[in-house]
Amino acid sequence: GSLPSQLGELPVLASLVLDSNRFGGSVPAFLANNSQLAFLSMQDNSFSGRIPDSLGSLQHLTTLSLAGNAIFGLVPNSIVNNSAIQTLDLSGNNLSGSIPPSLPS
Repeated sequence: GSLPSQLGELPVLASLVLDSNRFGGSVPAFLANNSQLAFLSMQDNSFSGRIPDSLGSLQHLTTLSLAGNAIFGLVPNSIVNNSAIQTLDLSGNNLSGSIPPSLPS
């Protein structure tokens, strides 16, 4: 199933781990409403579509893992340019394009 929109209404939420469930649909852009979110892991689900540009606006986000889904397209510039992100795992998806040089190897 998809994630309930109420998960975007938790202004003090700092960590959200939804690994290895059967969630699907698009990666919800409403998660960016949780301005204190620092750790977001939704790996090994069935999310598809593109990574929402809005996730890159999370100024406290240090870890983003969307590995093992069916996400496609390019990594949004907002994520590439978010200097707070220290760990980014997008492996096991269908992303296209080259790895931006601004991402650490």
